[in-house]
Amino acid sequence: MVKMRGYNSADEQNPCFVSSYDDFERERQFEIDIRLSKGLEVKRMLEDGNCLFRAVTDQVYGDSEMYDLARQMCVDYMEKERDHFSQFITEGFTSYCKRKRRDKVYGNNVEIQALSEMYNRPILIYTYSTEPINIGSYNTDTPPIQLSYHHGNHYNSLVNPRRSTIGAGLGFSCLQGVSRCG
Repeated sequence: MVKMRGYNSADEQNPCFVSSYDDFERERQFEIDIRLSKGLEVKRMLEDGNCLFRAVTDQVYGDSEMYDLARQMCVDYMEKERDHFSQFITEGFTSYCKRKRRDKVYGNNVEIQALSEMYNRPILIYTYSTEPINIGSYNTDTPPIQLSYHHGNHYNSLVNPRRSTIGAGLGFSCLQGVSRCG
């Protein structure tokens, strides 16, 4: 595939795949480490360019198939906050947003920041480590959205099977996670 000049990130052009035994072993070891240290399970998302939005909606709505709603809301939010987000875009902001609205176009750090702000939830990203990278620091009781990042361009959802966070960040006072509502 030909890389496009001016794109914010080259990961939009690189397919995601495990290419060797070492890659497979690294994935397996990460899953063991994250389970033992944090109690989190890797919930695999389809590798179709929508994985970031799938992983986020898996945690926020409990349904990874709502990815297009999150994608559209994310870009709407970025356009509303254009003065802020345009500083981080290396191409024309309008064309960037238009492309990001399309199905199967990868999300990246700019969209992660927007999603974090939209849902008022920090996003923790684990990249083959049990220590996360934090995106957003908010004065909130809502639990973080936890993602894992693989192969330089793929996101999965990290879930705690003993504590659901579905519904947190949607603006309903009782929704700190489904398990605490009701």
